[in-house]
Amino acid sequence: MTKERIFSVGARDCRWDYYRGSGKGGQHRNKKSTAVRCVHIASGAVGCAEDQREQKQNKRLAFERMARTQTFQRWAKAEGLKRLGILADIETKINADLLANTWSKLSTTGVSGLPTPNSKLRNSILKT
Repeated sequence: MTKERIFSVGARDCRWDYYRGSGKGGQHRNKKSTAVRCVHIASGAVGCAEDQREQKQNKRLAFERMARTQTFQRWAKAEGLKRLGILADIETKINADLLANTWSKLSTTGVSGLPTPNSKLRNSILKT
């Protein structure tokens, strides 16, 4: 079985913040904004890097760290299921089960002021 790419996440899907790093590094570190924070907009996952002297290297590191966070991993899994249609099917089944349970409780106990639902009405609502 081969894996198929369902979607991809790139730099355009993130907000990038640049700031001056802390720690040793001398004049270059004090004058240049080489530290990078990567925030994935859809999931809210954050990755930061100020390890390297160059902003480009820190940008790559920040993106990798963001992609390894648990927040991003959960979002990516849910997004993949949504795009495959699996998550929508599961949500539909859960909603149908909840509705069926509600109808069964109403039909046995009844609610004051409301007519007891009949099976024809119940089935027509569950099909939608």
